[in-house]
Amino acid sequence: MMIRVRLLPLRAHDRLRFRFVLLLLLMAIGAVKGQMSKQHVWLSQYYGHWFSTVSPDSNRVDKDNCIELIAKPHMNGNAMMVDVFSITNKHKQCLLSEMISYDQLSNQIVAMGQNQEGQCFIGKGQFRDRHRLSMVDRNLNDTPVMQVDFHFVNPAEVLLQGHRLPGHELLWEVKYIKDNRPQKSIGIQLVSVRDLMEKQAESTLKTLGRMGFSYVETFVFDGEGFYGMEPRIFKSLVESCGMKFKGSMVFRDLADDERIDDALLWWHNCIVLHKEAGVSYITTSNNRVNDLKNEADLVRLCEYYNAIGELCASNNIQFAIHNHTEEFGKVNDFVIYDYLLQNTNPDLVSFQLDLFWIRKAGADASYYFKNYPGRFFSWHVKDSAELGHSGKTDFRYLYQFAQQAGLKYNVFEIEQFNYHPLVSINLGINYLLNADFIE
Repeated sequence: MMIRVRLLPLRAHDRLRFRFVLLLLLMAIGAVKGQMSKQHVWLSQYYGHWFSTVSPDSNRVDKDNCIELIAKPHMNGNAMMVDVFSITNKHKQCLLSEMISYDQLSNQIVAMGQNQEGQCFIGKGQFRDRHRLSMVDRNLNDTPVMQVDFHFVNPAEVLLQGHRLPGHELLWEVKYIKDNRPQKSIGIQLVSVRDLMEKQAESTLKTLGRMGFSYVETFVFDGEGFYGMEPRIFKSLVESCGMKFKGSMVFRDLADDERIDDALLWWHNCIVLHKEAGVSYITTSNNRVNDLKNEADLVRLCEYYNAIGELCASNNIQFAIHNHTEEFGKVNDFVIYDYLLQNTNPDLVSFQLDLFWIRKAGADASYYFKNYPGRFFSWHVKDSAELGHSGKTDFRYLYQFAQQAGLKYNVFEIEQFNYHPLVSINLGINYLLNADFIE
């Protein structure tokens, strides 16, 4: 329907009033849009494979006797199909099936489903914040029958309560723990949860493991350990959370006029501690790229990286160079990144391509995959904010070159957040787990 409005000439004060009203209207529309998007984003916490705990105040799951809940994305992630099963002595019986989605028109979460008695219902509700959702279920006679309250402790732990209507008598209470592993081999660069790791490392790692990450890549190495823990202790903690400690990003630039052999003394200690932690690879990046002035500087840098790579290889650890944007600048007529690729030993030095920073630099990742096959054993899978939501990086296209590039380690990373970090990370892992172009 098209609405036609006839505009009459306005006096000066009327024009001012009109602009003020228009500004308020635009602000209101913006606020509603923000609220709508948050409702949808918060609902995405429910995606995944869940199991009930033995009691609402426990974190222990008995998969032979529990309730299993599977929430799968549907309609390009705009809705989800939910099936709930009772498992008793390994026997599985469906209790409930429903579709849950976000309705833009009413700004509500809406559910339509049927229970095992064949009774259908329609539920409607809203999130008060990212933690709490309340839904009122009505039967098809439009009679309110139950209020269901969701408390998302985090995107991998939720407490549900059902209250009879009217009267709000507690009918049931169940706590679910998400268990998305193992589906795909996807790691996370822990800079994505830097503050959380410094404050509450154990609970953060547990949540990441439940979300479906297979391994971690650390960002903090202080010369002695990781996040205030000795290498073996940190390794054990990661494994107790259902993941592996696969990779580590460390930083040790070569100082002006410093002998490479002297710098390797630091690297020797670093590698010994990483070997103790059982890592598979170490990456580094150069924070002094802009100080490179001539080809002699490039030659020296390549010699440095080859020496580190040789030391890593002798300890059965793979070494790689990580990029930001500066590596795609030039020294004389040489593109720095190309020079590193051409003048480091492929047997000793690999590359971890950051898919966000290479796009930011205006370079073409597929060009490097085609021209330097097998050199890119790891990618930092990153977008300008929440993964897959900016539309600026064509991940489907890039993953056509995964085998040619030599990709072995998919490492998710996020640095800019529109939501709480765990909510944004949950969006990212959902995107990766449900992407049909990632094996």
